[in-house]
Parts: sequence; C-alpha cells; structure tokens
Amino acid sequence: MREASLAAPGTAAAHMPSLRTASILGIGTALPRRRVASEEIALRHGIDASWIHQRTGVSERRFAEAGESLTGLASAAAREALAAAGVEAGEVGLVLVASLTQDDLLPNAAPLVAGEIGADGAFACDLGAACTGFLSGLSLAASQVESGRTDLALVVGADLLSRVTDHDDRKTSGLFGDGAGAAVVGTGGGG
Repeated sequence: MREASLAAPGTAAAHMPSLRTASILGIGTALPRRRVASEEIALRHGIDASWIHQRTGVSERRFAEAGESLTGLASAAAREALAAAGVEAGEVGLVLVASLTQDDLLPNAAPLVAGEIGADGAFACDLGAACTGFLSGLSLAASQVESGRTDLALVVGADLLSRVTDHDDRKTSGLFGDGAGAAVVGTGGGG
C-alpha cells in the first residue's frame, strides 16, 4: 500500500493519518467479432468512405452479432484487466459497469458481470452517465480506494451502440460501435 503524508516530518501534523493513493493496476478490452468498415456504411448512404474518415477519424468499428452480449464483452474485458493486474476476482470489493445499453432492464449489468467473473462479495452497480460513464466510474472507484472503503475496484465501460443507432442517419451511423474496456483500480503504483 502506497501512502503519502501531507505534513513535514517531525511536526504535530506528521502524526495525522496518511493518504492512500489510487492507481490503475491493470486494463483489459473486449471487442465483438464483426468488423464494419467505413466503406460498408458509406455504401448505404451513397457517399465516399473518406467522407466518414475525414469527419470522424473512424475507419472501422465493431458490431455485436446475435448471441454476443454486453455482459459477455464486459466480463471478458474485466477478466483481462484482472489478469493484467495480477488480481483474483474474489479480492475485488467494488464492481462498476458504465453503460447505456445493458442487455436487460433488470438485473443491471454490474451484478451480472460480478457474478460472471467470480467477484461474489463485491458491491456492484451500474453507472448511467453516457459518454462520461467510464470516467465517472474511474473517479468513483479512485475515491473508494483512497478513502479505504475498498482496496480493489473494477471499472468497466461497455456499450453495444450498434443496437440503438439509427443506421439510416448518415450524421451518426459512422460514429458508433460496440466494445468494452476495463480497469482495476487499487493502492500502489504511481497514482
């Protein structure tokens, strides 16, 4: 555990409790199998693929197929992050999943992911903050680690936006894809 004191050594304030620093200890990602090139989207709209790339920087995105789920992608990214951090799922005290496209209304994605990866004792909840969901989760996880409420947190950002995108709207259809990313947050590291 890495701790930092705000007070100078030898002063009365030096005897105050030290602050814990949270760090990202490992990351992981998961993508659906299906690749969708900008050419495929451009053909649908009767435009050149370079038009999409010039405006978005996106040349390819992934779309989930039938049978691929948000929970499955989120769990795969979580397992990869845990492995990268050298952490067992049972050690995690908090699981946060940021998504606006969970598989079902209930149960929420986070408890499903926690169960899927074996983080059975973790507090698990979803965050619905759209584009800033992962960053909101990272901030919340860091604050929980720094306050000592948990030693390890798992943050997953996952969406299947291809399922809610209007593919006939040329202004937005080239922007969104599907995937999941995860980070293990804990003490130690560089902060």
